[in-house]
Amino acid sequence: MAIPRQAPETVLLATDLSARCDRAQDRAVQLAGQWGARLVAVHALESIDIVLPRAPDGTAPEWRRPRDPDAEARTLLEAELAGTGAEVVVGHGDPAALVLAVARRQAAGLVVTGLARAEPLGRLLTGATVEEVVRQSTAPVLAVRQRARAPYARVLVATDFSDCSRHALLVAAALFPALPLTLFHAYEAPFPALLGRAASREEAAAAAAAEGRAFLAHADIPPALRGRVETVVEPGNIGWLLQDYVRHAGIDLLVLGTHGRSRLMEMLVGSTAGWLLQAAPCDVMLVREPAPA
Repeated sequence: MAIPRQAPETVLLATDLSARCDRAQDRAVQLAGQWGARLVAVHALESIDIVLPRAPDGTAPEWRRPRDPDAEARTLLEAELAGTGAEVVVGHGDPAALVLAVARRQAAGLVVTGLARAEPLGRLLTGATVEEVVRQSTAPVLAVRQRARAPYARVLVATDFSDCSRHALLVAAALFPALPLTLFHAYEAPFPALLGRAASREEAAAAAAAEGRAFLAHADIPPALRGRVETVVEPGNIGWLLQDYVRHAGIDLLVLGTHGRSRLMEMLVGSTAGWLLQAAPCDVMLVREPAPA
């Protein structure tokens, strides 16, 4: 398992230059400053971004002549990020392909974007595009919902006790080494428990708690990290439980692995993924399990 040992040297901001990405932009600037990282901002121009000529010849005033969409997008993005030292990349084509290409070229350690719907980068976190980015990106993908009023303070890692979710925990610990972490696991109660048999409920709870202890006792988890982790184990549907617990505990970042032995992978990149990302009351970071060496 490839374990990150330090904060990213490069943070990549994927933006469609709309107001909904302002929060992602502010968070990307904040994290880059916190980590002393380079900030690279990328915007994809699709056909809908191309402005058609309004005058057929060069006799019209300059303000009526066709605008250069590349230059216009670059100027706007540079103005938005003035004073941050960010590098700006404007390209053409599919947003997911461009984000992936720039992330690889820049060796980005984190991809940051906003939550949105039904537009070029808006599709990034609600449909096939996010699946493509998460599947291929070696960097975690951070979907920002909250305003970046302060650095992250409370981080929760959802787990199914798989190697994938252990990697997500280690990534969260590496990115935020000074923060306490909450490890959250939801388990399905056995059928007799649904009929009210207390012994079955207690057995299921004890088994899940024991599995959690074994998970943290794994050789990849350093002793210092175990001391930072609070484990919460509850019966029920993980999506609904996460919503309630995030609000109750004031969690501002939810970290999710994107592979596992349970239905967690389906939840993250299937139809439930869009529901969870839209419903989660905090920012969400998707961490893909690294490929075997």
